[in-house]
Amino acid sequence: MSLLHITPKQSFYKRFKAIKTLDYYTADLESPLAEYHFDIHEIPFDDNKFDMIMCSHVLEHVDDEFKVTRELHRVLRVC
Repeated sequence: MSLLHITPKQSFYKRFKAIKTLDYYTADLESPLAEYHFDIHEIPFDDNKFDMIMCSHVLEHVDDEFKVTRELHRVLRVC
């Protein structure tokens, strides 16, 4: 399983990193906790890359929530 965690929180970070069967990716525009830094309007991962995406309290801060939603859907693996 793979998880993309946008704006990772410390309380989740340690727990998710400890799960051996989880490919855990953290991302943010600036956070030092994130291993990837990018603008969520243009996610630099391939289509269908992630089984899950955790993205909380983000859409109210972006310029184009529709574009961001399309990007999240693009990188989310659809069964």
